Amino acid sequence: MNDAIFNILFSLTEAIGIVAYVAFVWPSQAPVNEQLCLYFLFVAVFFVLFGFVRKFTGSKRHKPEEWRRWNIFLCIEIILTFFLLSALFKLIIYDRWPQVAQNTYHTLLALLLINKIFHRSIINFLENVYAFVQAERNRLLLTKVAVGGSIALIILLLYLPDPLGVVARVFVGEQFHNWDTVYFAPAYAYSKGLILDVDVISHYGLGMPIMMYYLTKLMGGLSYVHLLIVLMWLSIIYYIGWFLLLRRWIGGVLIPMATILFGIRTQLFRPGAYPITFTYPSGTPLRFFLDVVVFFLLWRHIKTRRDIFLYVSSLCCGFMLFYMSAEGLYLTGAFYLYLLMRLSTRFMKQQPEIMPWSISIHFFLVPLITFVFIFLAQGQYIFSPIFWQNMGEFRDYFFSGFAIGPMDGSLKSGNFLESLMGYIVPIVYMLTLLVAGTFWYLRRGVNFDKYLLAVIIAFQGLGLYHYYALTGYPGSYYMLGLPYNILLGFWVNEGLILMYDARRRLVALGLMVVCLWALLTNYNFISYPNLMNLSRNPLVDTSVVQFPVGRATYFNHLFREYPESGKFPLNSLGESDEKLKFEKDFISDEDLKAYYLEENDFSIDAKLIQKWTTPDMPVPLISSFEVEMLQQADRKPFFYYFEMLNSRPLRMRMFHDVLFYTHQQLARTTGSLEQRKPQYLFMERIFLNNKVPASYFYDIPGMIDLLEYVDEHYEPIDTGFYLVAMKRK
Repeated sequence: MNDAIFNILFSLTEAIGIVAYVAFVWPSQAPVNEQLCLYFLFVAVFFVLFGFVRKFTGSKRHKPEEWRRWNIFLCIEIILTFFLLSALFKLIIYDRWPQVAQNTYHTLLALLLINKIFHRSIINFLENVYAFVQAERNRLLLTKVAVGGSIALIILLLYLPDPLGVVARVFVGEQFHNWDTVYFAPAYAYSKGLILDVDVISHYGLGMPIMMYYLTKLMGGLSYVHLLIVLMWLSIIYYIGWFLLLRRWIGGVLIPMATILFGIRTQLFRPGAYPITFTYPSGTPLRFFLDVVVFFLLWRHIKTRRDIFLYVSSLCCGFMLFYMSAEGLYLTGAFYLYLLMRLSTRFMKQQPEIMPWSISIHFFLVPLITFVFIFLAQGQYIFSPIFWQNMGEFRDYFFSGFAIGPMDGSLKSGNFLESLMGYIVPIVYMLTLLVAGTFWYLRRGVNFDKYLLAVIIAFQGLGLYHYYALTGYPGSYYMLGLPYNILLGFWVNEGLILMYDARRRLVALGLMVVCLWALLTNYNFISYPNLMNLSRNPLVDTSVVQFPVGRATYFNHLFREYPESGKFPLNSLGESDEKLKFEKDFISDEDLKAYYLEENDFSIDAKLIQKWTTPDMPVPLISSFEVEMLQQADRKPFFYYFEMLNSRPLRMRMFHDVLFYTHQQLARTTGSLEQRKPQYLFMERIFLNNKVPASYFYDIPGMIDLLEYVDEHYEPIDTGFYLVAMKRK
């Protein structure tokens, strides 16, 4: 009888609470924070009434199953309430774009009400699922499904269904500045037969633009769309590789997947990565994509002792030194540390079967492989002093103090969380080196060899951390901090080993769900135009797109509020209207793509260049879009510093500075014009204006000096759309 009374009163208590909430709270127009307070009041009243029911019916006479089901119900309530608080936090943080967070908030409120109405059916369903998962006969099938689902989820999260639209967004937002500097300009120069770091500069390593050229060539040719597709798939494969390595290394599916989701959240969708992370390719896995291959090979060598894995690792490290010197150096250092630790086991007679010569040979093999790759790319110039001098140009800038900032800069500027993380990351690396290294040396644990790989990853992470330690740039520890995320996953897994199986799986599942929630509700991810985007037009819809902090738009955000005092009366077309476009000016993503195809058509200026030059002539071109114009004209660049100008819309009534950091770079550019004396030179028509604002002589002196040289030695002979052809006097 007591059971029947309990169930009736329990249901009656729920019904009263639900009716009260639906009648007074749900239809109210109160602010979200007030609604949340009313909801918590409703929850508190519900729990008080339930306590009274429990006291009245006598808990000792109640079946244990009912209290177990009550605990499940309570856990569901706590979980949904946690997510509700997170949604409220997003509403406060993203108060300029509250639509998505509001929808999430109300969805969670609905789920909480549904749980109270249909809690018995929900609990029965969860118990059936739990029984199915726990059954030993289903374990292998579930593992295969979980692994396949995890790989599919990574693809779903990062796949871009509309690469042309993304390229159009980067064009209107950043004018391809970062893309040209990192890989398109040197890749195009290489495609025209020029020697990198001899004929043209390569800012981010020697091998990276060469590899990007060949990968895009397989897709049909060098283009921005193909570059984006290569970059996207490299990232997808990179994270899948780390997931598979974690599966082999620490085991399971849930913790490896939680680690990867956390890594994607912090590395690709970090603060400042707007509107999408691929806008800044130097902060993506493109920078160090082979490290996961090396670590996977080292783990296989740890388990099998087969020398073939060391030889392939040497090949990868040698290629990475050629690909991007700094990142390759840290990866090679981690590889060398592994070799030294292996040799130490031989000398300590812990593993006497190891042959010293089979380990030591790789110390010499890595630089030899690097030499071979450089020789294949540069030919005879590998023996030229000018090549090695150019290779060290930016290294010398950093050594002389270029772009150096204090590590405590974020602390002084009030970014306390960033400053805290800036110190936590190296602490995790150092503790891993000390603790994991000690466990491996003392042979502690059932599988003590796993600590060896943790030491190697921590060593590489410390090397990558140099970027933040050197520049103090906020958030850069996220950009290069995937080893930190991997090690957190490793140590969390080590802690979960202390739990029994059922609880360990529940905790691991909870961690994965929290990491997935943190990713899906991150605004950088919400604005990412993948298949999961909530908008039909994710590239122009202001309810999901992300804007720079303190600015009302991303499109042309650098020029929207450019002062009139720094502009000319007319632009290169003789017009006063600059026709800058912003998100509100596009009805759909299709309009954005049509605008991009129209504005990126430089066929008239390409014909002007072709008219006055031959295919074998290097063309001196001074323009914000010199890379695109030369590609459409099918001509090779003349200047060593290519790309040379800061990008800006060509209809602007102003111009930016050249990308020179020293007087020597300006002297080298004008010196090449003086020494080689090209007969024709091309530049934007607005550069013919001699009446520049006075501020230009202070803000962009390099540009003024370059234009003065051109004015002294060249005269106009023909015009195109944006460009004017100049002939040497």
